[in-house]
Amino acid sequence: MSNHAGYADVANNLSEVDIVAGEGLGMQRRCYGPKGENWLETCNLFESGQAYGFKVHTEAEDYRYPLSDLQGEWSVEPMQTGSKFTVRLEATLKGNAIGQAALRALAKRKYRAVLADLADGWAARMERAANS
Repeated sequence: MSNHAGYADVANNLSEVDIVAGEGLGMQRRCYGPKGENWLETCNLFESGQAYGFKVHTEAEDYRYPLSDLQGEWSVEPMQTGSKFTVRLEATLKGNAIGQAALRALAKRKYRAVLADLADGWAARMERAANS
């Protein structure tokens, strides 16, 4: 979770991730999509080796996704037979109620697959690290 550059290796919607300021809580990173689009994120939760939270700067003029707010949290909890990996995202759609309903229906299908792929990628990466 703290290998920010490696985040692009497990996220199909990212081509690159760069740290632009700081480390740990308050760290800022710039994420690049496959078409060159980019956005800034700020770390708003940091528990070394256990949890990482972020807030996307959706107010940026060039932020192209239909969200007025997006934040998330990744966490790993040791269990008796491995670890529990949790991803939590909170998003607020832009637009009026009708537009939000339409976007919600489209987003539910699309982003569920994106999140499942991302979680699988992180889980595989953590398993490889644990076994090496």
